[in-house]
Amino acid sequence: MRNPPPEVIKSWPKPNYVNPEYAGPELAIIGVTFTTLSVIVMSLRMYVRLHLRKAASWDDWLMVAAMPFLMGISASAIVSTKYGWGFHIWDFKFSEFRQSRITSYICQVLFIPLMTLVKLSILASYLRFFTEKIHIRLAWIQVGLVLAWFVAFMVLMLIACIPLSNYWNSFFQKGCMEEEYRLLPGIYSNAVMDVMILVTPCPALWKLHLPVRDRIVLIGMMCLGFISCVAGCVKSWYMYRTLVGTYDVTWEGYNVWVWTDLEINLAVICTSIPVLRPFAQKYFPKLGFKSSSAGSRYGNRWGSSSNPSNGLGSGGIYKHQTIHQFVRSRQTEDEDDGGSTIVLSPAEFPTAKTYPTSSGSYDSRSNDVRNPSRSEFRNDPTYNDYQKDRYNNYV
Repeated sequence: MRNPPPEVIKSWPKPNYVNPEYAGPELAIIGVTFTTLSVIVMSLRMYVRLHLRKAASWDDWLMVAAMPFLMGISASAIVSTKYGWGFHIWDFKFSEFRQSRITSYICQVLFIPLMTLVKLSILASYLRFFTEKIHIRLAWIQVGLVLAWFVAFMVLMLIACIPLSNYWNSFFQKGCMEEEYRLLPGIYSNAVMDVMILVTPCPALWKLHLPVRDRIVLIGMMCLGFISCVAGCVKSWYMYRTLVGTYDVTWEGYNVWVWTDLEINLAVICTSIPVLRPFAQKYFPKLGFKSSSAGSRYGNRWGSSSNPSNGLGSGGIYKHQTIHQFVRSRQTEDEDDGGSTIVLSPAEFPTAKTYPTSSGSYDSRSNDVRNPSRSEFRNDPTYNDYQKDRYNNYV
């Protein structure tokens, strides 16, 4: 909290502790509404992954791990209005100083692991479908940057004051680092990394052999997180005004709380919406979310890379050697999962096979990824009944 000089304090109006001006109930309304939406969306996401797809992965669990931090920030934001935030500094009661600073510090601490987990979740989802080595390496480099950001700013939080208790016990914050030097670099670098991570898959998605309209829709779905970036940029502006542009920090800081709440909830909601496509297909087909070959085309096209060992599925993140069989879904609308990728273990398809076809042959080790037909597979004597049944269930 900035310490105003005596001439600024003299210019303030007389304190009003009876009916002071208040910024309004927007923070509580936004906090409750968007946190509830985040919980609902995350519940639907895990329902899709665990029940409909039966294929929850690292990106899902990382987002689940972020939820307690999100709810902690939302709760701290709502509680902060009871301790001076949203009122003018001249109406601020000195008896509420300690509680006000504690809620502020809790929010700052929780924000760092929350945004780290959200970013890692997005990058983990990229590693599931990136096929080119350059994209995979770029994703891992960004993982390293995110972890370095987490360590650096968590250390700054722990040494914000020496001793740390001075942050909420000392009005003049003796032995404390200037907040603009600690908080502004953190939120600016966070916004830059958000944009960098969200644009990463765009070149790979644009290379898909799909109509331009389909590619634009797919990229748009992947980039919904930019909505959260916009909220983060607005929050950065209010943070600058609060730390540098005014001494009325409790009044201007209220807007920081509001936009922080919006940013974190939109980050979870917007990055989870694309995962809900199978849910929409199953329960809302009349709204246009019916199954089509588009989802399968996406999966098949990713699988046609020259590096099939890093295709869709968990191979990219778990580093297991797998054989990826990319198949077009022939299930009913109720069973369709939006075009799925089947990852089969080497034990089930242990060797490369050459299948006779009308145009020649198919080698499973070649880059020309083409699945054998049901009849070709069924008539091959080298596979047992279990392997054939497993294949037939997916084709």
